[in-house]
Amino acid sequence: MAKPRRVDDVVEPGRAQRDAILLVALALAAWCVGMFFSELVGGLLTHAPFAAARPVLTASTLWTREIVVLVVAVAGYRWAFPESSLAPVGIRASSIGNALLGVLFGIAFVAAMSFVDRTFHVGSWASTVAAFVSDPQRAAGLTRVLLPLQIGLFSPVVQEITFRGLIYTGLSRLFRPDIAVVASAAVFSLSHASSGPFALAHSFVFGLIAAELFRRTKSLLPSTCMHVVVNGFSQVAALLR
Repeated sequence: MAKPRRVDDVVEPGRAQRDAILLVALALAAWCVGMFFSELVGGLLTHAPFAAARPVLTASTLWTREIVVLVVAVAGYRWAFPESSLAPVGIRASSIGNALLGVLFGIAFVAAMSFVDRTFHVGSWASTVAAFVSDPQRAAGLTRVLLPLQIGLFSPVVQEITFRGLIYTGLSRLFRPDIAVVASAAVFSLSHASSGPFALAHSFVFGLIAAELFRRTKSLLPSTCMHVVVNGFSQVAALLR
């Protein structure tokens, strides 16, 4: 019986490449399944006998997407590499220094994007991060807590695992590190394309920085902290408008 493989094993020619492709495929499949279920939930709520308020609809679809993506990605990884730990995809114990590094990069990114927004009048950057921020005052009760929590905390964790942990790790085993950084950033950017051209551009820049942080530290903590700062700022800015 063949021994279960580890994602960080050095194996026979061709197998490492196949495992790298499998990592990318798992991430993309998880994202697509998450999007499918979020659309399904959105459609059910839209055509339900009761009228769901837009913030409730948004919260339901976003939470559905993130939970499904996380479950499918982690379950798929465990199925594909049963003997491997999660360390090769960046889920590992890390230092306070790595967390602070991510926070500093997040603050710098927020400052840079805010400057670009004001200088070139490209539209409200905060409103491009998620549909919720287009009308935050309509959210009430539990929804007012669930939406910022999803956008500011849970979504960054899930997206970093998906786009940096799985996709970048897979691409880095197929191509040179610089190509993997750019390619993973492009995939991440395309996942935000529905929010508009400015969101497409700033997501690409964000993806470049996040992937490079992951490449240098081998941990998802810096890029996740950066993501939390950026998304958290968007929520605060939207609520204060």
